[in-house]
Amino acid sequence: MISIRDQVPSIYYDASRDFQVLGHLYEVVLNSVKTNADMLYLLPNGIEEDTRATELLATTLGFKLRRNYDKKQLAALVSIFPQLLKIKGTLRAVNLAGDALVKASGVPGVFVSELHDHVLTIKIPIELSDITLFMDLLPYILPFGIRVSIVRNTVLKRNVTT
Repeated sequence: MISIRDQVPSIYYDASRDFQVLGHLYEVVLNSVKTNADMLYLLPNGIEEDTRATELLATTLGFKLRRNYDKKQLAALVSIFPQLLKIKGTLRAVNLAGDALVKASGVPGVFVSELHDHVLTIKIPIELSDITLFMDLLPYILPFGIRVSIVRNTVLKRNVTT
């Protein structure tokens, strides 16, 4: 819980009733915002089965639905969207989103992304037929000025033995 009284010298609260009122108002607003932000991580389970609930939750989180997306991919996106917004603008956010969508689709292969000279090269498995959700997600997590190049090929992880 956020307490303004602990953040300022005690004389302010002891000598001024006006400051007490302002301090309490700030505490109410800040604690409300903090509670709502903490509750974003408590998403309901079982949203994969109910497509309408998944779409509503995506809209509630701030993701605008422009098309009819694959329901498994959308459920995977909704489950990680708060974390994506927290780390947006990083390569880690792009990798997290790509890995989630590849795993939700159940295709073999690995999602790979590389950044060189303000060009983000994304390698998506060729078996992943629908990448519209990923393309619509990129403006939410990429920083401004980054160009994107998408390469469709399959990169497999294999253990090499000699």
